[in-house]
Amino acid sequence: LDRKLDLERFHAIFEDIASTQHPSLPAQEAVSKVVWASIVMLPDVKKMMWNEAKRMSIEVEVRRVCAQTRIAARVRARQHLARYLEAKAAAVVIASRVRQYLARLFVTKLLRHLRESEEYKLRTKCARAIQTEWRRYFWRSRFLGHQREMLEDRRRKIAELRARLREKREREQAAIVYRDIVRIEHVFSAVTIYFYDECHLDRANTMVIEVYVPASKETFRF
Repeated sequence: LDRKLDLERFHAIFEDIASTQHPSLPAQEAVSKVVWASIVMLPDVKKMMWNEAKRMSIEVEVRRVCAQTRIAARVRARQHLARYLEAKAAAVVIASRVRQYLARLFVTKLLRHLRESEEYKLRTKCARAIQTEWRRYFWRSRFLGHQREMLEDRRRKIAELRARLREKREREQAAIVYRDIVRIEHVFSAVTIYFYDECHLDRANTMVIEVYVPASKETFRF
């Protein structure tokens, strides 16, 4: 007989012991009680479980401390960055205002010296007159150029319209085969026979007979 104890037999023996010691409990709860009463209370097992519990608690605490440190570092970094940007913006504004003030003082002093000279006054007067004449010439040139452009555009549009009308009239005249005034039952009528346009050549009838009656102002097409 094979008297070796494998895992399946060990579980069976353990369940038998649990059912013998706790017959009123379910199998799973009985096995748990036997494990906690016998195996877990062994010194080596208790030491191992205690070390594992300490390791798990230390790991949780280390993670918590690391998270707190990281959050605090991020908050301090944002606070320092905000203070740095505010100080930098203030320094830039102060420097720009100081440069503006110094430039204004320099320009004021320079203009005061220039105004004191008659030559400066004469040059200013001449410059104003030249600028006035130049603006007048510039805007008048622009106005006349705009007028010429509008006139050329209008002429071009009229020429294009005349060309289209001329082409249409020539096409209509080229399509006319016969035109005459005839008398039909004591009524004078204008009879015109012409071809369809090129876009209508696919029709069965390619010619149209148009009769216009001046008395009734009616037009008949056949």
